[in-house]
Amino acid sequence: MRVWGLAALTALGLGAAAAAQEGPREIPPPSYEGSSYVDSAGCAFVRAVVSGVVTWVPRLSASREPVCGLAPSLVAEAPAPPEPATGPGAPIPTVAMT
Repeated sequence: MRVWGLAALTALGLGAAAAAQEGPREIPPPSYEGSSYVDSAGCAFVRAVVSGVVTWVPRLSASREPVCGLAPSLVAEAPAPPEPATGPGAPIPTVAMT
């Protein structure tokens, strides 16, 4: 019966809100110092520290629903372009002459 409830929530478009109850889609890096965090699904979480262990608790609205639909706190950075190959066996740059 629990599976049907989850399927119904997903079908109603509440998939992100239901997932927020499980915790953030991805845990912020240890260097993240903010007291609140919005995961890549757009759901908000609040940092809670108990006995030195950090836990991310879903932020709830006044009606006790997870707060979702926000811009993520962290944006994935584009990877740096590869360094050009050098040394023996590296391709030799050419210039077209017209």
